[in-house]
Amino acid sequence: MAEIRPRFGLGTKEIAYKDLNMGQLLRALPDCLAAADELPGFLCTVAIDKQIGSVFGTEEDTPRRLVAVLEDAGLGARKPDVAEKLLRIVHLAAYLTALLGHNGQNVFWMTDHDAICPTPAQHLHLLETFGRVLPIYQKPASQFAKIGGATPFPERSVEMNDLLSLADLAAGTLGDYLSKKDVLSPDEIRVKEGTDKIMLWLGKPGIGLKKSCFFLRKGPDGSIARGAIEFSPVDPPSAIFVPIYD
Repeated sequence: MAEIRPRFGLGTKEIAYKDLNMGQLLRALPDCLAAADELPGFLCTVAIDKQIGSVFGTEEDTPRRLVAVLEDAGLGARKPDVAEKLLRIVHLAAYLTALLGHNGQNVFWMTDHDAICPTPAQHLHLLETFGRVLPIYQKPASQFAKIGGATPFPERSVEMNDLLSLADLAAGTLGDYLSKKDVLSPDEIRVKEGTDKIMLWLGKPGIGLKKSCFFLRKGPDGSIARGAIEFSPVDPPSAIFVPIYD
């Protein structure tokens, strides 16, 4: 990225999905994605249908009960929708950390400035919540050495922002496409320029970076259906839903 940025005149500009209409960014996008494919890592994107009020229960008041659970545990006061979002993210992060991590490793979680950690105090509550949820998924006798994290550093770090941008590009692309897929036929869908390149990138593993996209949505009987989303190089780009059954 240090070589790509000056070549396309990006300077220290953050690479964000909302800015894909920027000419320099569009021209640099293929090279940026190719560079990202060399990273040793796993990019996991999960789309949850807005019709699902909570993934932690079927009762309408489940998000409100989550607020009480967090408060009673000394993990901060949240609004119901924020409590639901926080626990969705924490459980997914904990599951992936336990699945991919190794005994004795340190864990560092960099998250964005958003509703789940709007203040330093709430960010500490977020990390404490993560630390309490993580043992649910850890392997027997497995123990991480240290668990820490941060929101984006006050001193702007272009290198760290470039890593965080990958999640932003993936989530923005998936959300934009799926929201249109629900209301438009495939030949009517129009996506932001550059999105097609990101979809193709998401559809193939890199040399080092592996990528997977998943969905949760309401099933016909009111249960939560889940599965993987596979992207294939057709015109227009399409997503194929692959249900996963027990």
